[in-house]
Amino acid sequence: MGVSTRGGTVAGLAGLAAGPGVVAGQTLDPSAVAAAPSFVRVAGGFLLVLVFGGVLRWQFEARVVRAVEVSTDRPLNSILYGTFAQVAVLFLGVYVISQLGQVGVGGRAVDAVALVTGVFVMTLAGFGFTVVGIFLVRTAGERRLSVGVVVGAGLGAVVWLLPSFLLGLLAWVAVVGLGVGGPTREWLHASQTEVDTGG
Repeated sequence: MGVSTRGGTVAGLAGLAAGPGVVAGQTLDPSAVAAAPSFVRVAGGFLLVLVFGGVLRWQFEARVVRAVEVSTDRPLNSILYGTFAQVAVLFLGVYVISQLGQVGVGGRAVDAVALVTGVFVMTLAGFGFTVVGIFLVRTAGERRLSVGVVVGAGLGAVVWLLPSFLLGLLAWVAVVGLGVGGPTREWLHASQTEVDTGG
């Protein structure tokens, strides 16, 4: 269910964050995601994390392992920084689309920005759940990262079994925030240090 460039792009981008089953090239009305049967959200959450988390673990294993260490070292801070990262990605996507609309650019350009924003949102989700999954299996004594990816995908499904869509969404954002918060914190502080030192 596509979203028009005049009225629904903001809602559509929000739907990307709320609906883990969204195909990367689509934006959906979040109300449609909320109204979807729970098993659709459960399956979508599992597959999204499994695919994106698996690719990230395969391509950037060292960064994933590092994220496990820095994100779980200060979990509350990580959730805050990670939530900020998710909001920032959505805000930037909405801002660029609004600017395109103001200069009369729409159609494919807006679709391209929505696509890129959606991919970023799903990448953050896959990374966050994978980091948390690996942490859990390591705590249990399992060293294989692939098991952590599967556990993370399971978490991505389980959150949508909570009693309401809102609770599921909040849990989704919190788990992703925990997983991506450590690297986000390091990146922000490193950037600030470079600015302070004139780098």
